[in-house]
Amino acid sequence: MVKIYYGQGKCSLETDEDIALLQINFSGAIHITDKTPSNFAIMQGKKNISRLLIFKVSNGGELSDLFEYKGYFKINRAIAVNHSLSKFNCRIQSLLETADLMSTKSEDISTKSEETGLSHTYKRPVSETKINNNIINNLNSNGNLYDFLGNEYSGKYHIHLNTLELMTGATHTKDSKQLFTKKSKSKIKRNKINPRFQKI
Repeated sequence: MVKIYYGQGKCSLETDEDIALLQINFSGAIHITDKTPSNFAIMQGKKNISRLLIFKVSNGGELSDLFEYKGYFKINRAIAVNHSLSKFNCRIQSLLETADLMSTKSEDISTKSEETGLSHTYKRPVSETKINNNIINNLNSNGNLYDFLGNEYSGKYHIHLNTLELMTGATHTKDSKQLFTKKSKSKIKRNKINPRFQKI
């Protein structure tokens, strides 16, 4: 079973599955602070679509804490995929923002958000969804990338998720240069770095 808990400005996952991909459809707009392990990344859906994609980029830690947020946030549906490509519909549990539940463990709350009709505006409303970390750092190329002149590039690079640009260096600096997946200088396509968003 895969459970997602959210409310009071936090969103977390509970599961015994080895999750590689998590898609969350939601209502609202939030500012997100990424709390996933360093081997995961969080990416927004296409413009005007309230959807988050959390995916594994390398081996390492497992998902538990997902993110903290500010704004109005209500999860409508979520689906998880493990390394065997098995899909799981997530059970969504809203942590009620009442004083008498502040000391209750999240696993003891059994009320589904769909049943309560509650939503969560934490701290203040925001106008659009933003993620504090839009870069996947510390990736390594063995020669399958090219610089602006078409020269093969080997070494550390990073990806800007908001523009889908690859750039030299483990992290971004003023000296980072854009990289390409082909000598024709074509920019990376979305499905080159992560699975496509799917309608659920």
